[in-house]
Amino acid sequence: MAQGTNRQGAAVTNSPAWFDSSVSVGPNGYVVAPEYTATGLPGATAPSRYAGATTSGAPTTGTFAAGDFVVDLTGNIWVCTTAGTPGTWNVIGGSPNAQYFSASGTWTMPPSAQQVAVTVISAGGGGGSGAVEPSGTTAWGGGSGGSGAVASLTIPAGQITSPVTVTIGTGGAGGTAVSVNGTNGSNGSAGSSATSFGSYLRCTQGGGGNGGSTSAGGGGSGGSGMLNGNGGANSSVSGTAGGGGTNPGGASGGAGGGISAVPAAYNGGTGGATWTSGGTGAAGGVAGGALPAAGAAGYQGAPGGGGGGGAAATSGTAQTGAAGANPGCGGGGGGAALNGGTSGAGGAGGNGAVLVITYF
Repeated sequence: MAQGTNRQGAAVTNSPAWFDSSVSVGPNGYVVAPEYTATGLPGATAPSRYAGATTSGAPTTGTFAAGDFVVDLTGNIWVCTTAGTPGTWNVIGGSPNAQYFSASGTWTMPPSAQQVAVTVISAGGGGGSGAVEPSGTTAWGGGSGGSGAVASLTIPAGQITSPVTVTIGTGGAGGTAVSVNGTNGSNGSAGSSATSFGSYLRCTQGGGGNGGSTSAGGGGSGGSGMLNGNGGANSSVSGTAGGGGTNPGGASGGAGGGISAVPAAYNGGTGGATWTSGGTGAAGGVAGGALPAAGAAGYQGAPGGGGGGGAAATSGTAQTGAAGANPGCGGGGGGAALNGGTSGAGGAGGNGAVLVITYF
């Protein structure tokens, strides 16, 4: 039995209970053992080692071997797949990374991305303003703005060239109010541009509603995409509800209320509702009473509701159409007025948006 002393000078004996024949005690008192090579179980014998932790993400400095792995303090595990300084790393089971764009910008692909899910919603159009006409004739409110479209696509990360330019269209302006006797209302504007995720996915914007006259103000066109937007509501003397259920894109606004030959002022139309807003649209304005309601905002990655139409007025100023919600909804049309008064302006359309979710 070999004997020696430990670093504190105490005697050490190689007892069979903890020494084997390959272990000895050197002259300096240290236990000497042969080099140990770690191996995995059969079927998993490639080298691997735990190399420490990072605050976030894979190591950016240092030299690592293939099979090294680290954890980061956000809860992800990273594995070195190609040795180097710092090497190539893949994340294991990382949480999806979501980026929401409500304004134009640039998307950069996160490391180790496998799949990228993109949703594009284009901008809505603004509503037209109401007409100003003499008493004894019909005066019509403005048509509502058309809504934007929706498109979704999941793309393999290897098919995307990063970075990607994200373009967000802004909602169209409502038609301006008019106060000159015997004047047609002003047309609303279409959304400023299409909304897109580079060249990979794109939707066109909704159109603006037409101004009222002694006949209906036409609604704006719906945007085009995988899920087309809803066209705006044509106005009528009694006010027309906005479209929202025909197409599963964004919702259009409600048309502005008109004035009959009696004369009598009518309420504005209800804003359209989409499949994400529970089937309830924004209320139109009430003649001589409550103002129209703005469209309810949608979830990130889903359109909301169209704005309510403004009510007409037989004296003074008619109501302005309410704004369509962000993203992608049409503005309400403005109410009509009689000579000596001012018509209601159209409501603005909602801006576009892009949601990008990266899976690892």
